Amino acid sequence: MKRTATVFLILTLLGACKEEPAENNSGSPDDLIEIPLEFDTLIVQKEWGDCSGSEEGCMTVTLEYPEIRQPDSIGKLLNTRILSMLLGEYRDSFSSAEAYAGFLLNEYEKQAAGSPSYPGAQVEKVQSVVYARNQLLGLRLEVLENAGGARAQNRLVLQSWSQKDARRIFLDDVFQGTYRDTLTKLARYHLGQAMQINLEAVEGNKSGFSADGFRLNEQFLLDDNGISFLYDQQLPGTGEGIIEFTIPYSELIEYNLINEDGPLGFLLGSVNL
Repeated sequence: MKRTATVFLILTLLGACKEEPAENNSGSPDDLIEIPLEFDTLIVQKEWGDCSGSEEGCMTVTLEYPEIRQPDSIGKLLNTRILSMLLGEYRDSFSSAEAYAGFLLNEYEKQAAGSPSYPGAQVEKVQSVVYARNQLLGLRLEVLENAGGARAQNRLVLQSWSQKDARRIFLDDVFQGTYRDTLTKLARYHLGQAMQINLEAVEGNKSGFSADGFRLNEQFLLDDNGISFLYDQQLPGTGEGIIEFTIPYSELIEYNLINEDGPLGFLLGSVNL
């Protein structure tokens, strides 16, 4: 069946160059022996009905996700977390991607039974490892859902995890003190820059599009460049989109926001084993 999709506006604004981590007596992070995780990409593809012959009365399910190869005990926990992120609201209902895909097809079959012209449906989830260094694991999940002919829904999910204990990383783990006001201002500035880049190419009224609506949330990604957030915003002439923007680490260091004992402590020369 044909794939229906709206456009993701994925904009990563790097800003200033990041600062190199400071060295201390215990050695810089680059001196640490870190065994990199190795991943296999698993793909589950299932369909119900004759999707090659018609867009009606058929459903396709595609699930693509990473799995740590030869995991130790922590790796096994991380694989569980990866699968839970993929399954979303059904994470407590199924123990495998195959079972989840089978459930989706069974539910569609019940709805389409007895109706040869029932609208086709599609679920596609592609999960990838964006970052796996410095005891961090950054995951991105892109979701396309078209349930029974309705308008396709696109979603993007970002999460960061610890390789040390397989625990989800939250803002309070990363930052120190009363960081929220300053971090919000930095986020709105970089979001505004990302929005402006899109609006420059759009004709017509550009008023009413502001970064002021952004609020800090726990959906973020830590990688080589900085911390990235998402913002849903419908820009004129482009349709619905998800704007992704990045606050560079250099600014987080400049404003003294980073918790030295947290997952980004290595940027300040701290070694948190």
